[in-house]
Amino acid sequence: MTCEEIQEMASAFVDDELEGGAEQILFGHLEMCEECRRFMRSTLRSRSMIIRAPAPPVPRTLDARMARLANPTLQQPASDASYVRKLFRRRFLVPLPAAIGGLALLLVSVGLLITLAVTGQFQSPPRENYIVTFPEIEVQGISSGKTENTR
Repeated sequence: MTCEEIQEMASAFVDDELEGGAEQILFGHLEMCEECRRFMRSTLRSRSMIIRAPAPPVPRTLDARMARLANPTLQQPASDASYVRKLFRRRFLVPLPAAIGGLALLLVSVGLLITLAVTGQFQSPPRENYIVTFPEIEVQGISSGKTENTR
């Protein structure tokens, strides 16, 4: 086995996820390989530091925020004005400038069309009409169009 595979086994051993038969292979390799022994010591030290480290402080408001995220029907008290401001800002801050920009673009377009129509620059080109005529055809003594005796 390669040292990389042994190091994966060492990580599994530290996490208590290694099966019994694989432990013999791991410890047999650790007897011969200094690099893998260093990796194993480093992994064990890291695990013990994580276990001994104090838990990070949790904000007091976390429970209420998590409950609101899990159940959106829970309402914030109406007396909390900052909540209303945050809600307004979140819902209307982005769409409002986009709506204003769209309205401005619409007004400029309408104004440009009116200006072109008044000055006469916005006229459709003259239409050309075509008249199509078909030749007269005689089929088995019946002619289309004029009836003439050709005999």
